[in-house]
Amino acid sequence: MKSLSYFYLVNPPYPLKTPKKSTLVDDAAYPRKQRINSKQKGNTYERWVAKQLRDLFAFNYCKTSRQASRLLDNSGIDLSGIPFNASLKTGYRKSRPKPEEIFKNIKEQLIKNFPGDDPIHSRMTFLFHKLDGRAPEHHIVSMMFDDWCRLMAFCIRNKFFET
Repeated sequence: MKSLSYFYLVNPPYPLKTPKKSTLVDDAAYPRKQRINSKQKGNTYERWVAKQLRDLFAFNYCKTSRQASRLLDNSGIDLSGIPFNASLKTGYRKSRPKPEEIFKNIKEQLIKNFPGDDPIHSRMTFLFHKLDGRAPEHHIVSMMFDDWCRLMAFCIRNKFFET
């Protein structure tokens, strides 16, 4: 004799709802549980970069700004507790954001959210990109030319490499 649960599986007392079929070709390749939305992907990348900065460079107080500072998060800065501003972008399915627009937006939001004499305005700003893939060339860091010049002047002044 078969169990009652088997009977209900074969002959359910109510009509079973069939799940909606995905219309996106990309979604069809992945089961529902493996798909990750852009917010989760970005948050995972933020936590990963924060851990790398803590482990590799001893920025022990590096935290995601979601956890540490809402004002920084609203300004487009994704990590706090480090001596530079870092904005992180990941998961480009359609088009990549333009760095010049991101840097401009960060500058405007920092002016709006922080007093003019706050040291956050003088920090260098880096834009971390994680393209789809795991190769080293899929992790890119962008910065403004003025910040790059300041960084190079610091390296030359402290003789980090020969000139």
